[in-house]
Amino acid sequence: MRDISSSGPSRSSVQGVHAQGESPDLAAACTYLAGEGLISVDWEPGNTPAMVSLTHQGIRRMEAEEEERG
Repeated sequence: MRDISSSGPSRSSVQGVHAQGESPDLAAACTYLAGEGLISVDWEPGNTPAMVSLTHQGIRRMEAEEEERG
């Protein structure tokens, strides 16, 4: 079970991944989004994201998508 808890308007901590073991899908998604410049990731040993933060570019993209939806 993955629990993503908000610790502010643009920061989320990723918790509960160790309970299931490593999540290669989560690590791959974080790697991709970081490569796109949308998030920054603090990694724990074992290729596990510990903290994920939206970048300014990520926030702007989310805001633009929200405006498109209405």
